[in-house]
Amino acid sequence: MSPGAKRSPATLGSTYRLQLNGLGFESATELVPYLDALGIETLYCSPITRAVPGSPHGYDVADPTQLDPALGSRRQFEALLVALDSHGMRLLIDIVPNHMTTDRSNAWWWDVLRQGQASAFSDFFDIDWSRHDGRVLVPTLGQPLADVVRDAHPAVAELDGELVLSLGPQPFPLAPGTSGAPGALSELAALDLLGRQHYLPAYWRLAGDFGNYRRFFDINGLVGVRVEDPEVRLVTHALMLELLQDERVAGLRIDHIDGLAQPGSYLETLRSQAGRGRASEPVLLVEKILEENEALPPWPVDGTTGYEFADLAGALFIDRVLADEPFWDLALAGKRAVLAASFGGAIDRLVHLAASASASTLGPGALRSLSLSPSQLRPAIIELTVHLDVYRTYLEGTTNERPDERRLVAAADAARHNLSDSSNRALGVLVDGLLAQGPEWSEFTERWQQLTGAVTAKGVEDTATYQFDGPLGHAEVGSRADRAPVEVADFVTAMRQRLTGAPLALNTTSTHDAKRNEDLRARHYALTEWWPEWLVQLARWRSEHAEWVEAHGGPDAPAMDLAYQTLVALWPTDAVELDAATSQRVEEYLIKAAREAKLRTSWSDPDETYEAALVGAVRFLGRSPDSGFGTAARAWSLRLAPAAATTSLALTLLKAVCPGVPDTYQGNELVQYALTDPDNRRPVDFDHRRALLDELDAPAGMDRVEWLSLLLGNWTDGRLKLHVLRTALRLRRRWPDLFRLGTVDSPTVIGAAANHVVALSRHWGDRRLVAVMPRRTRSLVGEGRFALGRDAWGAAEIVLDPAGPRLGYVDVLTGRTYEPKPTVSVAELAGVLPVALLVDQPGTQSMS
Repeated sequence: MSPGAKRSPATLGSTYRLQLNGLGFESATELVPYLDALGIETLYCSPITRAVPGSPHGYDVADPTQLDPALGSRRQFEALLVALDSHGMRLLIDIVPNHMTTDRSNAWWWDVLRQGQASAFSDFFDIDWSRHDGRVLVPTLGQPLADVVRDAHPAVAELDGELVLSLGPQPFPLAPGTSGAPGALSELAALDLLGRQHYLPAYWRLAGDFGNYRRFFDINGLVGVRVEDPEVRLVTHALMLELLQDERVAGLRIDHIDGLAQPGSYLETLRSQAGRGRASEPVLLVEKILEENEALPPWPVDGTTGYEFADLAGALFIDRVLADEPFWDLALAGKRAVLAASFGGAIDRLVHLAASASASTLGPGALRSLSLSPSQLRPAIIELTVHLDVYRTYLEGTTNERPDERRLVAAADAARHNLSDSSNRALGVLVDGLLAQGPEWSEFTERWQQLTGAVTAKGVEDTATYQFDGPLGHAEVGSRADRAPVEVADFVTAMRQRLTGAPLALNTTSTHDAKRNEDLRARHYALTEWWPEWLVQLARWRSEHAEWVEAHGGPDAPAMDLAYQTLVALWPTDAVELDAATSQRVEEYLIKAAREAKLRTSWSDPDETYEAALVGAVRFLGRSPDSGFGTAARAWSLRLAPAAATTSLALTLLKAVCPGVPDTYQGNELVQYALTDPDNRRPVDFDHRRALLDELDAPAGMDRVEWLSLLLGNWTDGRLKLHVLRTALRLRRRWPDLFRLGTVDSPTVIGAAANHVVALSRHWGDRRLVAVMPRRTRSLVGEGRFALGRDAWGAAEIVLDPAGPRLGYVDVLTGRTYEPKPTVSVAELAGVLPVALLVDQPGTQSMS
């Protein structure tokens, strides 16, 4: 591309998220025709660089400069790009700049352990070399070091052509000149050899308090990478920048942007480098969780991966949120708990940095700092961290300062109530330093901001959310479990902001990090309409099952409530017992949920007896006729299913017509119910989906309306959801400007049922569409029925654009046409299917 030439705008169209691990480039290539037929324009893949052998996800990067051989060769990757290009599609790649694995497969990390600060890679990793006499604490041992040296038969052994120190099953590199001859070692000899190394093997439980490398959250096996260093960034991003020179690569999804020391500067550099040599702008999306009323900082990116869309769209369909305890209280407690359990060392470092910074700061702050001690600074740092109401701030001197300043001051004001007078003085010094952004406070600011994101993720997402005992639809990543319902006008306002501010942000409804996928959440959304009856049902089940629970030593009431709600949400409409495979999935989920909640068991201290009781409860409820649960669970499933299925169709249509890029997580083009990973990463039966797509149109001789009625009657097989998604995506592909640039409005709905209609219109040039979706349908039709026809909608009408098409509209989902009148009856629109997608007739040729 010639210098100064104008680039084409960045585009994605629509995306399909594919987990490549276990699939690979070759199998992904075979899926391209299917994705094209579905209407997908961009394949959005999980990380493709070399990861730990056997990695289930690719985020444990071992070498960012190479493609992962487990996924295939460079030739096979090129074949994938060729296949995509031949179908007019492109590739969006997930990258992981924040961390790498500490596994031996990471040659850079292995070299740092071998050579210490003399290693060429010692500056690549975020290590505090001032601790442990310049050695890296390696917290991977299953016992204290002394016990391992005594019991694990230490030896010098040969491994892949080099001599290593073997401590039981774990090998460690040996510094040059220290290896000696291969053979067994006495305890004394092993300790002497260890004393000459650049690392210190340690019991894994010591990582939180004594570790001296920054981890991804609290995972010992993932070490932070210093991409703020230009040399490190250049080396770690060389492969991706090379791939981005190819127009067939649409852009990058940047994982965990909040983990970086300087996200804004990183993104500015990446933007300037990523576009070189291209005719079109590359798309840059950040994985960023925005809290309610939080805006994306003014970064040079095209948007986020869409957590905020899933949160906002889902809230359209909930009726109420009732909880015994305010979720914010759980969140505060969760943050405090994980700070104490996993981040003691990080707090110690911040205390040291704050003491040094405050002592060197001139002005009034210096006088206040003279009497500060670690015992005063520590509580101040903890409470400021706990009370921050977003994942992190971005105080880099240039980006988003004023909103972050307000949040910082608000957090300090809330923190003051829990601090002594002396710690309040320390808090004042901290806030002054953070706001001043002087050089003395730069490292403290960076490290505190990195910490707050990790603490929120572990304390809220992975603790408080699992402790929440209420409706579970918004007990989710990127949301708050007590999320309030959203009204249509507020949703439209948010979509207008999305159109102008982040038109390429993903409209996602399920992700690989979601705790429940979209269809499962739709069941939970529906349950909010039955919540008073649900609480009565819970009380009845608790009473009926009390004897069994007592006899088996648990589980406790909150865990049983979680089991009840999870089982009902998953329960099939045609059975009174769960199959063994589904039962096992729920068993594994409840164990994970209990460990994350950290109340009766945890990852660090699993209680096998309690976990056995959880497994027993699932089997008793799901597979034993003696419990009587299956009959009642099936009845609840039948009550909720039509309302939930309607919401699933509505979310599918909504993400496709809203500003942004509709994203489909693998497999979710059909109806399926998935829990948190690894459940949502189960292999997808693409042969089944391909066959359904091939046969999706009405058979010869069958009326289309009759065919769609048949699909609705058999909605559980997913063909109807597939039909809605395919139709909407193909329309987007035909009319890209309407969806990329078209205005967003909400047509007026009149009638008694108006509040149960989500109507959204888009308009660009001579193109118009109106999407119509029901919500909260129980009060319209009762239980176990779809909201169709006049019985449900009465005289409700939608006021269409009076300047609309002279020839009227057609519903591209059903083929039914509507005259160009000022209004259209909701009962007519929802006569065959519960959702409708109207477009002006001049553009209604086949969507194929």
